[in-house]
Amino acid sequence: MPATNAKEIVVWLMEKYPDQYKKGQIRTLQRRIAAWRKDQESQE
Repeated sequence: MPATNAKEIVVWLMEKYPDQYKKGQIRTLQRRIAAWRKDQESQE
């Protein structure tokens, strides 16, 4: 699994697209990444 976490991704997105992403989206991304990782584990 990639070692990148949701906070790092949101910070990167905020730097690259400052008008589209906000710090408040970290928790949403954390939940989506957790669900994605769980799904990936079940497919292996």
